[in-house]
Amino acid sequence: MNNQAVITGDFELMAKLEMLGRKSLTAVLKPAVNKGLNPIMQKAKQNCKWNSLRKLIGKKTGKTKKGTISGKVYMKPSKERTIKLNGRDVGFEAVANILEFGSSKQNIRPQPFMRPARQQAHSQALTEFQKEAESRLKKLAESGKDTSK
Repeated sequence: MNNQAVITGDFELMAKLEMLGRKSLTAVLKPAVNKGLNPIMQKAKQNCKWNSLRKLIGKKTGKTKKGTISGKVYMKPSKERTIKLNGRDVGFEAVANILEFGSSKQNIRPQPFMRPARQQAHSQALTEFQKEAESRLKKLAESGKDTSK
């Protein structure tokens, strides 16, 4: 299952972003994506009923080899936080996966908290992304740096 959000929207902002060079584009988009993830991460933490799992919800932004900027809200792996399940030590991130999607083998119904967070905070995330991108664009323009490289 591929859950990707493609950012489209304000034509003026998109036109400004298209004029930037690769380095400048990264300098604008990476922090903007990071800021846009905050509302989704906060909503996932609110939706999560389990304190021990709530602490493991985090966010991450990165850049692929092709130059695509991406971000995700995810369960951070934890070696310290494990439980015994069928005689094996299982990390809490695996438990979170079972709770999110359910398990027919263990008769556990799905109790999603991550997936709904993306839907619930979508518009707020886009607003945060747009504000941060515009702020970074303004700072870049004021600095007078060449943005065509």
